Amino acid sequence: MSKAIEYIHDIDIYKYLDNFSELKKKAIYLSNTAGNTDQKEAFYAHPSFITTRNASEHVKNCLVIDIGGTSTKVAIRTINNNVISWDFLFETNNKDIYIEQDNTHSCKLFFKLLTKKIKELLPLELTSLSIGLVWSNSIKNEVTNRGIEGYVCNRNNYRKNEWFIKDLKDNDNVSEFLIEAFNNESLSVKTILIANDTVLTLKATKNADSGMVASTGLNTTIIKTDSNQSTICNSESGGTFLVGDIIATKSDKIESFKKANTIENYTSGLFLPQLFTNYILDSADKVSELKDLKKYLSLLGDNIWSEYNTQDMALILYDKKSFLENKPNKKDYNDDALFALEIFAQELFIRSAKLTALVTFSSIANILESKDQFLISIDSSLIREVPIFKEEFAGQLAELIPEGKRVDIVLVRPIQTKNGVVSVPMIGASNAVDSLI
Repeated sequence: MSKAIEYIHDIDIYKYLDNFSELKKKAIYLSNTAGNTDQKEAFYAHPSFITTRNASEHVKNCLVIDIGGTSTKVAIRTINNNVISWDFLFETNNKDIYIEQDNTHSCKLFFKLLTKKIKELLPLELTSLSIGLVWSNSIKNEVTNRGIEGYVCNRNNYRKNEWFIKDLKDNDNVSEFLIEAFNNESLSVKTILIANDTVLTLKATKNADSGMVASTGLNTTIIKTDSNQSTICNSESGGTFLVGDIIATKSDKIESFKKANTIENYTSGLFLPQLFTNYILDSADKVSELKDLKKYLSLLGDNIWSEYNTQDMALILYDKKSFLENKPNKKDYNDDALFALEIFAQELFIRSAKLTALVTFSSIANILESKDQFLISIDSSLIREVPIFKEEFAGQLAELIPEGKRVDIVLVRPIQTKNGVVSVPMIGASNAVDSLI
């Protein structure tokens, strides 16, 4: 038996399977109690005030901004004679629009610089705009005469460390910062809608009952019904579903010291490579073919945690030649070492996929008794790009669905234009703006 296989058995990586029924019960409980802040552990249920109904009319010109952890995208969705078209204005690395200015609020500065760039590329006739803004962190929404505005919430859980969030604090009105920046450029805002990217992933698919994002992070929506109206809520399930005490092995650590505790730590593109690195470091004394690789990694200092990404892990499974092309230490990756890495990558992806399916199931567990058929709208680079993840996710989700119920999933594809890619939440943001009419 391979030493890598022996290692994963020794640390009991499969304990998550032994405890899966317990995890399922916990997922159902968290779903049914979402929003109960009196609990020590609970899903959030931040209402977006965006309804699940489909819009009967469309905004003719909708400006959509997607602010991600690394880059920001801007596009205009236009409708003429019921034909939808997208004009992709630009995508910019967030660091590239930074200009240091003393005593200027970081988020205000971000929107000021971003709006200047938008103004340069907008068609001259567009001076009054309906705007959909994708916000990839927690946001508290409020309905106003301007639309659905967004306020910072759970600021301490903002994990991506973008430069423009530095001065943000809970209850800051992000909408106000954006509108002020537009007004300063002689642009008026007719309607504004700000929402979390997961909420908007649901709106990217007509008649969807749930939205799920599984890429850099993991999150799902939760539907709450009040006065016969269903409202899409952001559950932040990836960061609030605690599983570490149930499934953690000694190698399941974030960076070198922090035990992986949330289900997002075990499933997302941000954390999977860190787990992978720790499996290499911790196993090298027993898996001798990895000793040289451990020595190399140990010389990288803090850069060790960016040595691998999920694409590297997938290439180890499916295209080792391409994986090795950009590695300066090719001598450390002999056939035996690559086989050991393949074992680790495969088992981490399988576990991630099964746990992601569990979180996806939790997004509809609270409404399972309301009907027999459900539709889940998904945005996931892991499902799109890693075949074993896609296969294991689909199989596990099917096992979780009760007899007599049917769940269909729609893996929404980003829209490729000649100038750039319109993300899935951008599609949902334009649909959500329509629903305000």
